[in-house]
Amino acid sequence: MKASATILFTFSSEKQLRSVIRALYPETQDPTGHSVDIDIESADMSLSLKVTAPNTTALRSTLNAYLRWTRSITDLTRLLDDT
Repeated sequence: MKASATILFTFSSEKQLRSVIRALYPETQDPTGHSVDIDIESADMSLSLKVTAPNTTALRSTLNAYLRWTRSITDLTRLLDDT
């Protein structure tokens, strides 16, 4: 049974949005294992991440990875903007 989820991120700056897209895009082209499909789309200051996986375990692990990466990237861009 397939499982899917869509997450919408809203960013406070265009720089954050571009940074996240550039970092995540290569991962969406060749996701590791589990036959997972990942699509990202951006509009205005938002990024939509849609994950489709063969089961909820694969969906959860993929979402956790993308959420951590997104958080790390936004934290880093904030830190660099503050210096």
